[in-house]
Amino acid sequence: MKLAEKGQPGQKVTVNPWALAGAGLVAAAVLALLAGLPLFTSPYVVNLAFRVLLFATLAIGLNVFTGLTGYVNFGYSGFLGLGAYAFAITVAKYQQPWPVGMLAAAAVSAIFSLLMGLPLLRVRGVYFAIATLGVAGALRVLTASEYLQDLTNAAGGILVLTGVGLAGQYYLMVGLCLLSLAVMTGLLLSKFGLQLLAIREDELAAEVLGIPTGLWKLLALVVSGTIGGLAGAMLAMYLTYIDPSIVYDVTYTLRPLVMLLFGGFGTLLGPLLGAVFFTVVSELIWSRFLTYHLLIFGVVLVAMVLLMPEGVIPWLQRRGILPRVRTV
Repeated sequence: MKLAEKGQPGQKVTVNPWALAGAGLVAAAVLALLAGLPLFTSPYVVNLAFRVLLFATLAIGLNVFTGLTGYVNFGYSGFLGLGAYAFAITVAKYQQPWPVGMLAAAAVSAIFSLLMGLPLLRVRGVYFAIATLGVAGALRVLTASEYLQDLTNAAGGILVLTGVGLAGQYYLMVGLCLLSLAVMTGLLLSKFGLQLLAIREDELAAEVLGIPTGLWKLLALVVSGTIGGLAGAMLAMYLTYIDPSIVYDVTYTLRPLVMLLFGGFGTLLGPLLGAVFFTVVSELIWSRFLTYHLLIFGVVLVAMVLLMPEGVIPWLQRRGILPRVRTV
């Protein structure tokens, strides 16, 4: 499934580096402020901020592929689940320190993204989206199967004890979010990122211009999957216990997609804005309107789609409130 088919052959995609630098500085400043939370707030607030950063990282990772190429990945929870299990197996089964587990999560997710992308990126549109959803479902079933019981403990799950406290986990999550943001910024400033945007606007025209669309989409998927795998490792460290029903939950695909829809696909600040808004607002609605929180949340989503179909950041840019980072 492609997000849009609005480009015309011959159109030029450019990026405003000053606007992008400003957006990056704002995002970095926000994350720097968040880094001080454990020093003066309660554990409840730190836990909430951890979830904001986790979903922001997932949204940024999804944005690298879906936001820049226009291909919707409904199987992003598969990358998170793989990363979580690679981390848990390395730390719990093989008794390795958590940094080795992080490297294992990144490597396994990157390799799987490559292997998955080779066949799946041959199809486009809704067929690709459905195929990715099927892959995530297959991973969940395979992880819970008796054939991998010795490795994954099947449905019994794995206890993950790293010795890293909540504050340490939080700072690691801040660092991962900053790293993901730096990757996204670098992509938007690079020729590679511009060519990904060209694929999103008009893939056929990009091919005519000599852009290796298949290879570029594959590389974007690998980067996206690696970020998702690292986020999965952080989730496993945070929860201290994982099983297939937890880490392969479709929530870890749908929420980042909704956050991107809210903030704006292909934007730098969109994933952060979406993660902050939906995680915090969802918590507030749930705590005050337990019976009707899903109804209220649904109304907010529908209103957002009707009023700002391109997302908050593009809506503000179109009205001149924010400078445009990208022009087509």
